[in-house]
Amino acid sequence: MRRYPLVRRIICPNMRLMGEDSKSTQAARRNDWAYAPRSFSLDPEMFGKTSHALEVVDHRTEDTHRVQAAELQHLVADAVRRGMRMQLRKFLTRHGPRVPALSYYRLVRMQRGEVQMQIADVLLWASLFPEVKTVIADYMDALPSTSLT
Repeated sequence: MRRYPLVRRIICPNMRLMGEDSKSTQAARRNDWAYAPRSFSLDPEMFGKTSHALEVVDHRTEDTHRVQAAELQHLVADAVRRGMRMQLRKFLTRHGPRVPALSYYRLVRMQRGEVQMQIADVLLWASLFPEVKTVIADYMDALPSTSLT
């Protein structure tokens, strides 16, 4: 991809280019709803790979909901990783044909935080791995209440 960075930027504005740090990537995408959840992490390589809370970069107040979504996706990805107890390819061999739109490439990108999980993905994981339900409930209970006024 290094040979065509402008093409990649135009086609996939929410993907990180090699050599970009998460703060500059985040700043470039402030007005774009498509974002990489891992871009809010201080250590993007650990997204979904540790049970520890996601350490986030400094962010604007307007990005709080995105940061919270990234934190939740990190926790769900970790619960899925621990619940699978097998490699992703083996999991897809067993379950993939019954689940539309579940490809190895997409699954890996969700687990790494390169793309956002959709509600359908979260519901799938919750139906396959009971711990996902617990993780989501605990996270939602811990969120502070806010009002729009």
